[in-house]
Parts: sequence; C-alpha cells; structure tokens
Amino acid sequence: MNGIIGTWMLCVAASAPAATWHEDYTEALQAARGDRKPLLVVLHNPQQAQQKVSQVTHVTKEANSLLENYHVCRIDVSTANGKRVAGVFRATSFPYTVITDRNAQKIIFRKGGAFTDTQWSETLADYRRGSKPIAMASFSQPSSFGGPDCPT
Repeated sequence: MNGIIGTWMLCVAASAPAATWHEDYTEALQAARGDRKPLLVVLHNPQQAQQKVSQVTHVTKEANSLLENYHVCRIDVSTANGKRVAGVFRATSFPYTVITDRNAQKIIFRKGGAFTDTQWSETLADYRRGSKPIAMASFSQPSSFGGPDCPT
C-alpha cells in the first residue's frame, strides 16, 4: 500500500505544471503589467550551446515553483524580431537575462552570460517580488562597547 501511495505522490509532484514561456515580448509585457508580476526575459540563441540558458528548457522543481512569481518570456535572438528586442535592451552578448519590477516598468536586474542552477534559483528567489533585494549590512561592535545593549 505504501508503495502505491509513494508512486502516486511522485507522479503528482512530477506533473506540476511547467512555466508557460511567452515567445512574444509585447504579449508578455502586457500580461506582466496586467497581473502586476515581474517580467523575466531571456534573450538567447537556442541553436548555439554557449548562447542559451539551459534553465529555460530544463527547469528544476524549485526553479519551476519560483517561476510562478513571474511572467516569463524567451526571445530567440537569431530571428529578426529577436534581434530587434535585443537592440531595445542594448544586449550585445548572449544569453542575456532581464527582470523588471512588478509593474513591468523598470529593469531591476540584468545579466549577460549563463547561470549555474544555483545562481538561477537564487536570482529567481531574490527578485520574485519585483523589487531589488535588500542587502543586509553587518555591523561588528568593538569590544569596548561591552554587551549587545545600546550605550546609555
């Protein structure tokens, strides 16, 4: 009985819907603005191994879950339209990834080059709310201050 339940749970987990990638930038932009979600745009040449983002086609379960926070768009820069979109983003090397704010008005992240799976997941997690992550400053007190309380 446990084997049947385990197999069923595995099938349910494996059948989680994958992110739907827009191929049309204008359509993706309108959808992102309408839903107030950040827009993730990947400009790549899928025919050139060094110019594609493998995470677009081989999505881990964690990344797929994070992609639900975005409208996602992949642009093939080997096409005339792709070259035009790349020009708008001033992208000259590929792959090139852009994330907008949740209003799809401002670019809050851009990166030229490939991602490791870890970098991809971390980037998706950091920008999923459509805002730049807040850097946490660290502060170390000199020992002359005494304990952790504020001086009086």
